[in-house]
Amino acid sequence: MKAKTLSIGGDRYDQFISKKRIKAKIKKIAREIYQRYHKQQDEKNLPILLFVLTGGIYFGVDLSRQLEKLGLRHAIDTIGATRYGDSEEGGEVKLVSEPHADLTKRNVIIVEDVIDQGLTMNFVYHYVREKTKRVRVCALCLKKKHEPLIFEPSYIGFIIGRRWIVGPGLDFKQKFRGLTAIFRQRKKKKE
Repeated sequence: MKAKTLSIGGDRYDQFISKKRIKAKIKKIAREIYQRYHKQQDEKNLPILLFVLTGGIYFGVDLSRQLEKLGLRHAIDTIGATRYGDSEEGGEVKLVSEPHADLTKRNVIIVEDVIDQGLTMNFVYHYVREKTKRVRVCALCLKKKHEPLIFEPSYIGFIIGRRWIVGPGLDFKQKFRGLTAIFRQRKKKKE
């Protein structure tokens, strides 16, 4: 039996979204993407999944596999942007790696693990939007309270609260990304 509770950094985390629910949601999102792009199967119009490093890789790979099963040809690439160092606080958003592909006139789907405060995704969206007008955003999780977004998310897995989460791609100080379920930090007792 898999653990339903974890101890991380002195806090308790409870399983919040199961592996089964995550898989079902990824299949649903893949079907939605397939419906939008399956008629555009010539080489010039293949959609490109742009994984936001590092957390977006886990969700992105699972999404890519589902799209392959549906028969949707697509490309993948990565972009690195971060605002979190060793803390949960975050700072200024920085681009740490650019995509390898030429995004000009491409159908780009930015793939992220979580839109937390929205600052990193606003930065990435703005960067990609300067290269192509055909850009959509796909995230496994969207936190309810965030900064104003400069885009409307096209594909969202789960809308969640503000507490810290770990799971597929979602880390705590670069750890716990390999979990197959999502765990949420317990509410702290008022002192």
